[in-house]
Amino acid sequence: MFFVPKITGDLPARRVSKSKVKLEKITLADPSYNVPQKIDILIGARHFYDIVGAQQYKPDANGPVYRESKFGYIISGLTSNDTNIKNTISCYASNSHENIHENKYESLENVIQQFWRIEDYGQNKPYTMEEQTCEQHFKQNVSRSESGRFVVHLPFRGNVSKLGKSYDIAKRRLFAIERRFIKNPSLKGDYVKFMAKYEKLNHMTQNMDNEEIELPGRMCYLAHHCVQNENSLTTKLRVVFDASTKTESGFSLNDVLQKGPSIQEELIHILARFRTHNFVVTADIKKMYRQIQVCKKHRDYQRILWRENVNDPIKIYRLNTVTYGTVPASYLATACLQRLSEIGQGQYPTVAPLIARDFYMDDFISGAATKEDAIEIRNALIKLMSTAKLELGKWASNDSI
Repeated sequence: MFFVPKITGDLPARRVSKSKVKLEKITLADPSYNVPQKIDILIGARHFYDIVGAQQYKPDANGPVYRESKFGYIISGLTSNDTNIKNTISCYASNSHENIHENKYESLENVIQQFWRIEDYGQNKPYTMEEQTCEQHFKQNVSRSESGRFVVHLPFRGNVSKLGKSYDIAKRRLFAIERRFIKNPSLKGDYVKFMAKYEKLNHMTQNMDNEEIELPGRMCYLAHHCVQNENSLTTKLRVVFDASTKTESGFSLNDVLQKGPSIQEELIHILARFRTHNFVVTADIKKMYRQIQVCKKHRDYQRILWRENVNDPIKIYRLNTVTYGTVPASYLATACLQRLSEIGQGQYPTVAPLIARDFYMDDFISGAATKEDAIEIRNALIKLMSTAKLELGKWASNDSI
């Protein structure tokens, strides 16, 4: 069984003027035919032609068709020349066999995959001008480090000069965090451990340059706070860097950054394919954003203030990687996956397309018809992802249920 949020929108799509419809003493199946309403019942093709009669007529060449049915006449078609109506389209197909043998699994999987390709009606949501600019900026500036990591540039809107002073704001927020530490020593211990690990992994580095600490338009200080999750199996506390904090000019870092388009497939499509596999493979990318570096010239826009003890001098750090909390973070990370998929087509022709197709954010949800193929996908995926220093975890390989 498979559920979708909706089959269609309200019908009709908008209120219809009764003057557009010529009833001429016929009885309609729906007396409220002209008012947009939710559908009451779905009738399968098996019974549709038992209900619809043979008589029909079309009094106006540019008007609707009237068709006889056992419930009364039904109306379909345009009522005016205005066709600029927003449609909601959903589709679902299922195929089942009794006594399916192992050698038939693959054919069923291919049938479903072919269905998705055939039923693609080619109406992808068009990008906005900003999304197009952000995508072009990424393609022109993305590179790889010597170790293979992706290096990206922050996609500014062009108004970065509007950033005001932010050092004092970040310092006040640091003092507020330290007051919480006094009341909650356990919180301080977890916070210090997180930041120490962040620095140890080279995801942030201390600024040792003897330069101006405040250059509006050329640098930005991000406030930070923590989010706690006692149910997490890995990290109970995470430090979040707040790129939405307003500088003294009233603009935040997020205000001058482009968001970028959503380029991964919708989750419903990924899950529908996932259900067709006999053997499934799932994984996630460990610390996905932090495995992608930001170019050095843009790291000054990701400055933070930190010290372990209130008696220590305040230190300035730069965040070296894509930072959760900045508006383009999601796009930059997923765009790097798309680029890795393109790069891997030659050496890893089987798994490279899956990176573009079966990732939802940092989660890989895929599979194969046989156990051997699933293992091959797993091994090839590990190798290809490791070329970009993207480490995978949370592996699973099971029979489909």
